[in-house]
Amino acid sequence: MKHTILILSLLLGICCWSMPQLAMAEDAPSGEVTKTKKKKKKKSKKDKSKKATGVAKSFKEMTFFKAAGSAAREEAEENDDEETVSPATNAKYYIYLSSASWCGPCKMLMPKFIEQYDEMKKKKVELILISCDRTVEEGQKYLEHYKAEFCGVMAGEAAAKSLPGYQAAKGIPHAIIVDKKGKVLAADHGAHILDAWKKLCK
Repeated sequence: MKHTILILSLLLGICCWSMPQLAMAEDAPSGEVTKTKKKKKKKSKKDKSKKATGVAKSFKEMTFFKAAGSAAREEAEENDDEETVSPATNAKYYIYLSSASWCGPCKMLMPKFIEQYDEMKKKKVELILISCDRTVEEGQKYLEHYKAEFCGVMAGEAAAKSLPGYQAAKGIPHAIIVDKKGKVLAADHGAHILDAWKKLCK
């Protein structure tokens, strides 16, 4: 009888000691895994919301430039961040202006586009210079001369990287209006687009 009581006491003691240990060992990892899964799910939702689409998505594949004295370029140089030199990714419409520093009519029209650029931004319209100059440096100087704050990209790169809605112009100054998905709304002489963008970009 004494032996039976001793054996039962020992078994009960072992059970009481091992159960909390097992519970802790099993519960802790499962809780951590659950938290990790939740964090991963939340992160993936944030990543999806940040992903650009349509026209803006193509910007990652391109090298844009700005005037040397522009505020955005100076900020990019200070932060050593090339990604800041990019057109607005949240615009509803984009205007591609094919222009060059050697073109007389282009130089006459450029100040008029710059005058309206602030109004364009308020209406979520982004202007992009499609530079028909020979080099990026010439394109930068062209923007700098007019104190332009918008971005430029070389015409060859815009064509090669398939900027949505862009088509090489037969003559310049030429402009194309596209929506954020790259659907072409109008393509004409730059002066005509300058007169029409307010009606088309609503």
